Amino acid sequence: MAKTDDAKSWFLQLARKAEQNLATASFELLAQETRVKVMGTKQFEDYSKALDRAMRMTQGFLVVTTAFFFYTMFQA
Repeated sequence: MAKTDDAKSWFLQLARKAEQNLATASFELLAQETRVKVMGTKQFEDYSKALDRAMRMTQGFLVVTTAFFFYTMFQA
């Protein structure tokens, strides 16, 4: 591990070096390509149903594991 003074001096040296190397710069975006994928109504409904089923399964698992946890906590 570096000592505080060593790290401080290293960062200060790095900052000074960065200030010396300052230069103007620019960035241009000459071309842009976009791909848009659209879901149809049927696809969206199927996806929504699948997510609902997955959420119900997750909730059920959470309820069962929480109940099991409390059951094991209060066993003598």
